[in-house]
Amino acid sequence: MRRVIDPAWECGLGFGEVKRSRTDLRLPWEEPIFSFVASDRCFLDDVQASLLDPPDPVALPTPVLETAKTSLLAPAQLPQPKLRRLSQWKPQDSQAERQAALSKWSQLLRAAPHFFTEAIQLEIVHENMQIELGNFDLRFAKKSTNTLLNRVSSLQRFAAWALRSFPHEPLAEALVFLYCQQLSQKQTGSSAPDQLCQALNFAGGTLEFRVPQSDLVSARVQGLAHQCMRQQKPPQQAPALTADQVRWLQTVVQSDETQYERYMAATFLFMIYARARHSDIRRSKRITVDRDEMGNPVYIECSVLNPKQSKASRRRNLFLPLVAPAVGICEQPWAVEWLSLREHLGLVCDGDIENSPLLPELAADGGLLQVNMDSATASRWLRCLLSRQPGSNQSDLLKFSSQGLKATCLSWCMKYAIADRAQTLLGYHSLGKSASAISYGRDALAGPLRTLETVLTDIRQGKFKPDSTRSGRWQTANASASASSATPPQPPADAQEPTAVSDSDSSAEDLASEGSSGEDTQLLHSVSHSLALVAGSDDFQFLTNVKSGIVHISRREADRLLCGRTVFSGLKIAATVDFSRVQACLTCQSVAEGLIAGEWACATSS
Repeated sequence: MRRVIDPAWECGLGFGEVKRSRTDLRLPWEEPIFSFVASDRCFLDDVQASLLDPPDPVALPTPVLETAKTSLLAPAQLPQPKLRRLSQWKPQDSQAERQAALSKWSQLLRAAPHFFTEAIQLEIVHENMQIELGNFDLRFAKKSTNTLLNRVSSLQRFAAWALRSFPHEPLAEALVFLYCQQLSQKQTGSSAPDQLCQALNFAGGTLEFRVPQSDLVSARVQGLAHQCMRQQKPPQQAPALTADQVRWLQTVVQSDETQYERYMAATFLFMIYARARHSDIRRSKRITVDRDEMGNPVYIECSVLNPKQSKASRRRNLFLPLVAPAVGICEQPWAVEWLSLREHLGLVCDGDIENSPLLPELAADGGLLQVNMDSATASRWLRCLLSRQPGSNQSDLLKFSSQGLKATCLSWCMKYAIADRAQTLLGYHSLGKSASAISYGRDALAGPLRTLETVLTDIRQGKFKPDSTRSGRWQTANASASASSATPPQPPADAQEPTAVSDSDSSAEDLASEGSSGEDTQLLHSVSHSLALVAGSDDFQFLTNVKSGIVHISRREADRLLCGRTVFSGLKIAATVDFSRVQACLTCQSVAEGLIAGEWACATSS
């Protein structure tokens, strides 16, 4: 900056000593920071050069053609159970579910107020949401939470369609019929029209529409709903588990898998033998273990509050007992291992289980959540455990779910020809007006439980095969008329450790070769004196079926039994056999008697 002094002021032509100065300013482009304007090269040239430069070379990705081809040919894998973090779970409280259902009804009333009368709106609608939900709860006091959720879902879909398509149209029968027509055209055989009819009747009885529900659900609306229901496909019920699958679950319980997987398999066994739904497991409040004089568990009982089938108000606070025998269709009692696993996992084994659920959810860090898993997760765990069984078909396993656990024992009782009254009580259903004096308790289930134990004992001993055809379920002529439970066969006390006949590497296909099967049980017969001659001969040997305990006979170094079946890995050579405690194969015994008699005749003639 330059300072210029006016010369006139220096000559004394001013006012005293005052002097005037001016400043010499530089223009902006004269400053050094804008020197690039006058230069020949601009900074944009460098930017353009960097943008136009080719990128650095990148390594080519590895080919994945073979992997994709392999994945296409690989069989479909069952979905594995998903793990959740501790922050992702929400308690499945019955009161919280009830409040969520009432909130949906509140949203429906506020979204479509022209559907309902003014009296209902004045009675229910309130500024305080808690008071409003309480008003709804008084209206729906006799209705279950599941019913409220099902009915409000149909009405919400109908209200959303009506507000979107005809926002100014009042509620009328023509509007309901047009909506049902669109549903039937969109999906053939849909049950949505029938569900809407039920929802309109429900809301008309508990609340009040501006139009009576009898006018809304007219004859043509009901006819259209019935026509859609007739076009529905047959329902696909979850199949019951087979006896082999139940035995496999107990094999998993007694295996060296992780404790949680073993506990899941044991809990599924409890649901099978207790004929319990998944909802019953979620509502269980207490465990009671009935033990004998030796301290061994005989029955496992869980008290369930507010069961599904108790509709009367006076029954809502009664406990429904889920009772399961401690011994199933296997020799080892499943209940002993189940109680031991609950103790190792830190769960309550006897008493209140409010914070110790029967099906605890597994967190991602390996801990147990204090909440029961939902039915979908339980079904995935069931399929996952059953898929490890040798020879299992994964496409068939996808049909199984937790709903089939209750149907397993009830299906066995039906095939065993148990009386209808006993089956009804075993399924925890009401007998109607004739059973008004029966209260849910152990006394009402005492007789049916004894009947169930008879069925389980016959399956365990091989007398009854529930998964076979009608002509092959009974293995003895008088087994169907027998009502007494015989003691299962026990291995002889002085028997030595048996050795396997076949190689341990034999596959499941080898076991079923040439019509042989370790599951088929021969007709049994009382032991005769000829077996003593067989035992004294060096040409024959005894082989015990590990599963059924039946003793077969074969020649030494032979690959077939005397009954004609191929030797399979389920047979063990027995050095000593106590025929007072085990049973012999009738066919093997008859062939052995003929062979010994022929050898004795040849020796006599010579």
